[in-house]
Amino acid sequence: MYTTDPHHPDRYYVSQLRETGSEWAFVALYERYKEKLLYYCLKFVKSESLAEELMHDVWLKIWEKREDLQPEQCFSAYLHTIAKHHVFNFLKRAAKLKAINEEIMRAASYSENQTYQQLFANETEALLQQAVHLLPPQRRRVFTLVKFDGLSYEDAAAYMGISKNAIKEHIVKSTKAIKLYLKLHTDITLGWLSVLHYFWFE
Repeated sequence: MYTTDPHHPDRYYVSQLRETGSEWAFVALYERYKEKLLYYCLKFVKSESLAEELMHDVWLKIWEKREDLQPEQCFSAYLHTIAKHHVFNFLKRAAKLKAINEEIMRAASYSENQTYQQLFANETEALLQQAVHLLPPQRRRVFTLVKFDGLSYEDAAAYMGISKNAIKEHIVKSTKAIKLYLKLHTDITLGWLSVLHYFWFE
């Protein structure tokens, strides 16, 4: 059993803590090193509340392993080793958790975005079909031949038995009517209207 030594008080406190489980010896060690230990943790986590939590975890480990303490060893070095391992293990777990969360968020965002785009595309396609269906019969037929079946103005004119200019006029009027219908029945953005314009109305 070590006696009180003003030059090496840690040996006495550690001896008391190990041999008798002395709470006052534990508190004495805590008071001697709590500021240094808190500062050490704070260097890595940059959060005072989190640093305090890590510091308390380290002291809990000291208390739980009090019977394994060696009074002749340097307690401050032992405390530093315990703290270093605990903080580094915490940082590794935090990094892994962050990576997992980011991967989950990326997957969820991609899935949600794909689902939204598919639903939006289906809705837009349905509205487009409705708009075409509301066109006058001959205009609808011309629009279908040119935009759905891919006929040129010349081929559509020959098929319908009307002039090329008549085909062009039908397409222009159909385009205006369909654009107006889409604007009135959906929240399509300018970007989507541009895409539709490129694929359908040129």
